[in-house]
Amino acid sequence: MKTIAEMKSMDQAMQNYVPEKVEPLEEKDMQWFRDAKFGMFIHWGVYSMLGKGEWVLFNERLNVKEYESLADDFYAAGYDPREWAKTAKAAGMKYMVLTTRHHDGFCLFDSKHSRFNAVNSAARRDLVREYVQACRDEGLKVGFYYSPMDWRFPGYFMPELYWDSAMEMKKQCWAQLEELMTGYGKIDLLWFDGEW
Repeated sequence: MKTIAEMKSMDQAMQNYVPEKVEPLEEKDMQWFRDAKFGMFIHWGVYSMLGKGEWVLFNERLNVKEYESLADDFYAAGYDPREWAKTAKAAGMKYMVLTTRHHDGFCLFDSKHSRFNAVNSAARRDLVREYVQACRDEGLKVGFYYSPMDWRFPGYFMPELYWDSAMEMKKQCWAQLEELMTGYGKIDLLWFDGEW
């Protein structure tokens, strides 16, 4: 928990905060997406085991440590990106987007910046790598969904009180994005969520 002095210094830090400047893509770089018009968006993760949607950790106010233990039984049964990609192509879709990590923090990829991932689960494999290969085999554009927030960090909910946690979550986010954008070849679409 922050002390009064730390809270005052955080207020000062927030006053001086300048967000990262990101240049928009050029029209030509977005044209393929406008032309594609039809793609498959897949929400899939450890939350799938509970059958209550991707917000189950938050909505049911589950204990984070107990929720993380779901990974011990996460065998990725039913995970079939090859079939999904074939179905997408047969339906006329041009791209797919997979949830690489949702707000619960579980990574479908081999993250070196969080042990809460598919490789450390019972599945013991990089599910994102399988998905990327399936998309490419079917000639589909590859999209990644990634949530910058992580409900396992108290700093997401109360950054004023848990500033160190909030900064650790941000550090993890940047590191995982680097993993995703450098470890799988060209990624055509990066879809963010959780910035509210």
